Amino acid sequence: RVGQVQSQLDELIAGTRREQIEAQRARVGQVQSQLDELIAGTRREQIEAQRARVGQVQSQLDELIAGTRREQIEAQQAEIRRFEAQISEIDVVLRKSTLFAPFSGTVSVRHLDEGVVVNAGQGVVRLVEGGERKVRVGVPPANTSSLRIGSQQEVRVGERIYSARVLSILPEVDSMTRTQSVILALPQVIAPGTVVRLGLNQTYEMEGYWLPTSALVWGERGLLASYALVSPSQSDLDLPAGTYQTEKRMVEVLHTEGDRSLVRGVLQPGDLIVTNGTNQLTPGQFVKSEVRS
Repeated sequence: RVGQVQSQLDELIAGTRREQIEAQRARVGQVQSQLDELIAGTRREQIEAQRARVGQVQSQLDELIAGTRREQIEAQQAEIRRFEAQISEIDVVLRKSTLFAPFSGTVSVRHLDEGVVVNAGQGVVRLVEGGERKVRVGVPPANTSSLRIGSQQEVRVGERIYSARVLSILPEVDSMTRTQSVILALPQVIAPGTVVRLGLNQTYEMEGYWLPTSALVWGERGLLASYALVSPSQSDLDLPAGTYQTEKRMVEVLHTEGDRSLVRGVLQPGDLIVTNGTNQLTPGQFVKSEVRS
């Protein structure tokens, strides 16, 4: 439509072509001859009507000869501007009603149908990125210092372990979880939405003793303890050789690893600790040790 109006404007600006003027002159001559015939023997009202027609055709000829009036050109230019404004308005509406994906990927879920009115912030589609797989893991701020950009870390998916590359460490601490987000690149075999666990090696400096977890028993006030074997008192010297007395020692578990625990408490180097069968013992009980070959 704009192109049609523009062509009309171009024609108005260029002016009337010579062949149009000649055609209009011929038409004036034809109408004038018809008027002469009417004057020769026709009623007055017919003559007046024909004269009016001659005047109309003559004015059209005069307009063609004089060229297009300026107000017609300006009116046509205004028409073009009106159409261009309508096109600009339509472009704005199209831009506001079009969603542009921030990255290339696949639409996995469409939450709304076409033609539905959408509220601000409402989800329309779920887009799965088609490139590199990434995962965001919350890590305590004290542990992020051991991570380096580009380093390889182990992640666990179910029972399988994969290697992941550290892409970035966000500086902000999450106000809810009190952790920093670490972004890692995953192998393509891991499907989007999979739960991933990041394993980090931590080094602790502390003093304690490793005991089999089976050596731990419940003590007073819900605390843990272990049974140590001590030599009998002087009043019990008539006991057989190799006889010991059980003594409950309160301990604190610092770390558990598999079937052993790191503990600290009232323990000394060289203490004999009962490692199993503790459910059959009581504090102060006499037991006899046997050396098995």
